[in-house]
Amino acid sequence: MRKLLFPLFTLILFSACATDEAADSATDSVEQYSESGVDTFIVGKKGELAESETAEGESLRLENDTALENMRIGFNAAGTTENESVSIPQITRNPDVAPSFPGGSAAMDQYIAKKLIYPAVAFQNDVEGDVHVSFVVESNGKRTGIYAKRKLGFGCDESAIDLIAGMPDWIPGKKAGIPVRCEVTIPVHFGKKSPY
Repeated sequence: MRKLLFPLFTLILFSACATDEAADSATDSVEQYSESGVDTFIVGKKGELAESETAEGESLRLENDTALENMRIGFNAAGTTENESVSIPQITRNPDVAPSFPGGSAAMDQYIAKKLIYPAVAFQNDVEGDVHVSFVVESNGKRTGIYAKRKLGFGCDESAIDLIAGMPDWIPGKKAGIPVRCEVTIPVHFGKKSPY
């Protein structure tokens, strides 16, 4: 097996760096190995076989492009084209009534004190501080777009994001009596002495 691989490897390197005439002679050598049952490929020059497969390859590429286009249309809920856009309600910056945790800030503090996980790595390295988590409270009270706006590291950012993601639905903010989307930022404190 080793005797067979070394000439093949040399042939591949040679054909990749060779001129067209040398590559043609290398192609003839490769055909000898192909007949003996060894899988081969040629680097840097199209062979006759590759040219005959071009129509089949083009057909396969078109099938894949069509499948991707169908998936894109399937994921587009409104069924619009690329030029049309699905209207997403804007985030309201100054609502008449701000979104709130069910039960108010005291209930949120109790929830955080009960559910917050202080990562072991952060605890062992005496990491203390606040992670500011931002998210959008949708008009139905669900939270979307959760991310750490101000990070602390050592697993605290992920823990704070998981905490917010696990919260019950919020009471949405309102503008002119209508529930609206609002962005909220909450500081989540990590430390050996809990302020909650």
